[in-house]
Order: sequence, then structure tokens, then C-alpha cells
Amino acid sequence: MLLTILFATEADMTAIFGAPARANFYVTLTQLLQLPGKPGRASDDASASFDAQAEGWDVFDCGLRDDGMPRIELQRLDSPPCGTPLFRSDEDAWHHVVPYARAGSIPHQRALRMVDPVERLAIKAKCGWCPGL
Repeated sequence: MLLTILFATEADMTAIFGAPARANFYVTLTQLLQLPGKPGRASDDASASFDAQAEGWDVFDCGLRDDGMPRIELQRLDSPPCGTPLFRSDEDAWHHVVPYARAGSIPHQRALRMVDPVERLAIKAKCGWCPGL
């Protein structure tokens, strides 16, 4: 059910949640990556213990956009447990995640697939295309 909601189209969301389609996704990247991967792929097995926050970023539910669609963004951690943010900006976090996704990192590709379409376009504009976008 969780993946169905995350990757639903606007029409599907309207059918599930009623009109207007309003849904808040309270899912962090680390929760999503706890889902089992395809058997026999070492990279998927390793992703089960992946912690985006240890790298200084995560995927966040930022409420709703003006059109009522969920605003899901990849952002730097503003207040990481170590005290000092590892990135100066969200854009710096994008520039960290995209090369890992290009290199085949399943957790980083999944993170890029989770962001909303507006965030996805901004990341593509700044970092170029890569798997997951």
C-alpha cells in the first residue's frame, strides 16, 4: 500500500483520497529503504541499512504545493546530530546524491525517485540527468 500511494498519479490519488487529491506522505527515505529489495542483488541488500541522515541529507515531506500536490524534497539536514550541517545548501546535497545515483547506488536512485516533479525538475536543471530522475 505504501508504494502504491507514493507512486500514484494525480488521478489515482483523487480516487484514493477524494477530490481535491490531498495527501501528506510521512515517509522518510530511511523508512522506505527498509523495504526488501530484489533477491540476489548485493546493492539492494546493502541499502536496507542505508542512512541518508548519516550523509547529511534526507527526503522530507514539506506539506502541499499551491496546487494541492505533495511537496517532497531532497534537502540537507539543517540540524544534524553532529551539530554542523555537512552541506551549505540543499543544492549542495543534490550535488552529493546525484553522482552516487549515476554510479548505480540504489538508495540514492530511490531518493531521487521519491521527490515531487517540481523538485525533480530543479535537480535535473542543476545536476543533469541521472537514474532515478
